[in-house]
Amino acid sequence: MNAKKPTYVALFIIAGILLYFTSGIKNPKITSWDTFGYYSILPQTFLKGDPGNKDIVYLENIAKKYDLIPTLYPFHKNQNGNSISQYPIGMAFFYAPAFFTGHIVAKISGHELDGYSPP
Repeated sequence: MNAKKPTYVALFIIAGILLYFTSGIKNPKITSWDTFGYYSILPQTFLKGDPGNKDIVYLENIAKKYDLIPTLYPFHKNQNGNSISQYPIGMAFFYAPAFFTGHIVAKISGHELDGYSPP
């Protein structure tokens, strides 16, 4: 019974590789659309030091640079001039381990440290 487990794992890995190479998706935009709204909390807070989204132009530039989202619909102006995200912070907790790992890898590999660049 245990001998079948490696076979299933191998089949799963092969299926994943085949799907990757036949799907046509070579550069998925993981942080686009709604995910951009949830995820942007992390780089804004930890890299920019701007959890209140005072610098909305920075987010516009990031969205254009990486072609993530055509408009900043997830953000709304507040009375004090800050832009508030329409998405709650909960998903950012789940994205945080990958965000911090990616930031460390980007720093080591010499990529841009804006929270959106590869790797």
